[in-house]
Amino acid sequence: MIYKSIAIDGPAASGKSAVGKLLADKLSYSFLDTGIMYRAVTYLVEEINMSPENASTYFKDKQISISLSNLRNQIFYKNTDITDKLFTEKIDSKVSDYSKIKLVRENLVLQQKKISEGTNIVMVGRDIGTKVLPNSDLKIYLDASLEIRAQRRVKDQDELTLKEVKKSLESRDVIDKNRDNSPLIIDKNAYVINTDKLDILEVVDQIITIYKYKMSKLFKISDSCLKVTFSLFGSLEIEGKENVPKKGSFITVANHLSIIDPALCASAVGRDPKFLAKKELFKFPFNILLKFYGAHPINRTRPGSSAIRWVKEQLRSKESSLLIFPEGTRSRDLKLQKGLNGATMIAIDTESIILPVSIVGSEKCKNYLQFLFPKMSVKIRIGKPFNIVNLPDKKNKDLYQIVTKEIMQRISDILPQTYRNNENESEFRFTRTIES
Repeated sequence: MIYKSIAIDGPAASGKSAVGKLLADKLSYSFLDTGIMYRAVTYLVEEINMSPENASTYFKDKQISISLSNLRNQIFYKNTDITDKLFTEKIDSKVSDYSKIKLVRENLVLQQKKISEGTNIVMVGRDIGTKVLPNSDLKIYLDASLEIRAQRRVKDQDELTLKEVKKSLESRDVIDKNRDNSPLIIDKNAYVINTDKLDILEVVDQIITIYKYKMSKLFKISDSCLKVTFSLFGSLEIEGKENVPKKGSFITVANHLSIIDPALCASAVGRDPKFLAKKELFKFPFNILLKFYGAHPINRTRPGSSAIRWVKEQLRSKESSLLIFPEGTRSRDLKLQKGLNGATMIAIDTESIILPVSIVGSEKCKNYLQFLFPKMSVKIRIGKPFNIVNLPDKKNKDLYQIVTKEIMQRISDILPQTYRNNENESEFRFTRTIES
């Protein structure tokens, strides 16, 4: 399974942790400040009197564990939270000495790589883009002058003067940039952002802009390839493109027949798409395509708050298109199935416009190879957008089911008769068509 990752590197006090944590929050990604792992090793050496090499194996042996919950990195040693003990002047003065040891870095880098394999993540440190996540989706190098970094660090503590902090940072820079193992360098593919005159929000906004631009380029490349393969080996007809909202974010709802449906819907709607996909799909090679199409993994049995936060964040963007298949899974008999209430609840909560889409013919795509040789004729119809109206103040499951039934009816209305399910027939009490 491959997840998305953003690598943030930079010298001490350049703002990596604060920026990384806020960025992760906005993207609904996990967050890891790798520096805390080196601090944990330093603590074991200084307080428990073990060798740094031995201490660095404790993550692998699970005698030390790290929690990424709620964007706060916590370190547990034999099930005891020692996080607060890792940020002392003594640890600060020693951590560079131990973090430059080859075996220590090798052991911790291996664990950091493993952490990135299980979640979408923003990871910060000094060798993330060069050593830990060399193939990350985005690499950022945050820089700042020594004076600005010293001023920031002084505000975080009361023990040292500005002069002492500057001297400490200067010494740390020399060690980080000149160590033999994983020195602090700017990766050739990293975007460099100087934070001297920027606050945290401004830096995060810059990174998000860069990230969206980069992912949008990947989508355009993938979409172009999809259209070429259909022109060579099959046919793709799209009807109703004039119904796609010209401005603003919206939710696309569609029937679901095949693994190729997300790509087809995205191509038809023509927006940089985002959609939730069951985590089981994130396997090679489909995971690469999912990443390019803006997919976010979800546990269908336990969606979790992070998935909901991610969805809402996408819809807060001015020009985002969120794709949802209300049926929740592919139809086995081609007919439109009963819808789940997820799309309804999200649309109500975000007051989003909904765009109905129907797909016919994609059921012939049975495996990933057919993405390259799609010998099928697919027709996509885009219906008129609508919104949800006239809702009572008190909302409950029965109301959500009624609205969901109306949403499914609007998809059914643009499907051929053989793909419809008459059980979805419903009058429109709570949805209203948006006329152009």
